[in-house]
Amino acid sequence: MVVSMKDAALLMVILMAFPIGALTLSSAAYLQFEEDFSPWVDSEGNIGLPPDFRSRFEHLGSWFVEGANGDSSFHDVYTEPESASYFREHQKFPDGATLVKEVRSRRAGTMTTGRANWAATPDIWFVMIKDIKGRFEANPLWGDGWGWALFDSKDPSTTVTEDYSRECRSCHVPAQNTDWVYVQGYPTLGAASLTEVESTIDFAMASDTEVPAEGLIVIVQNLSFTPNVIRVKPGQTITWVNRDDFVHTVTANDTSFDTGIMEPGESAQITFEETGTFPYHCTPHPFMKGSVIVEE
Repeated sequence: MVVSMKDAALLMVILMAFPIGALTLSSAAYLQFEEDFSPWVDSEGNIGLPPDFRSRFEHLGSWFVEGANGDSSFHDVYTEPESASYFREHQKFPDGATLVKEVRSRRAGTMTTGRANWAATPDIWFVMIKDIKGRFEANPLWGDGWGWALFDSKDPSTTVTEDYSRECRSCHVPAQNTDWVYVQGYPTLGAASLTEVESTIDFAMASDTEVPAEGLIVIVQNLSFTPNVIRVKPGQTITWVNRDDFVHTVTANDTSFDTGIMEPGESAQITFEETGTFPYHCTPHPFMKGSVIVEE
């Protein structure tokens, strides 16, 4: 095969930008879509997880999220250096900017300096890609000026998101005045507007929902299930009440039950007939976990 000088130069650029071993099969498929947009998006709007983002991207900031049930996690957010620089100058993200949030479980122990907490292995990654042109109106991963995709650590090659408006949008409603991004948590973007941003975001939770006078209740709030472990007898019914500002589901890990989407203020019931232990999670937020123990 004869390779032209132009093709050879292009190949060299690609190899220099992405050393051998850095590309996954999913990301390699996205390299040729559109010049000056995003290498992590193909022509149909499918989104890939950028490889080696920790070493190639700039760290924007971190969140420590503590659930009401005691579970906690670290959320680290990254973007391209040029996107961060553009934001500092223009107070907005450029077309094609990539945001990657890596969610890691918490570990704790006693160190020489005292009690310490640190981030362990990744559980999920959440990717947002800025799109100011509305390129993919027919693709349910795109809308409100962004592409949205969640990746599970069990298979980071394919997003588990099916519809951003149902699974992602509600979590970002409080930040819609800042282009759907909680920029007040990212000091790398510059401190000039952070005070103003914090004063304009409404973090008020949904109002209390009427719950049944009797029965077993699990409250879904602050991105957690409370209690996260509940014991029942065969034939008993559990009611999950969504008091969050976000949509949630109660989905069995083995798919034996699923409430479907619960909008803020809604509730759902499941009756358990068989004995056993049934772990479950929230589909839009897989780090939310709970368990039902059915015993005589």
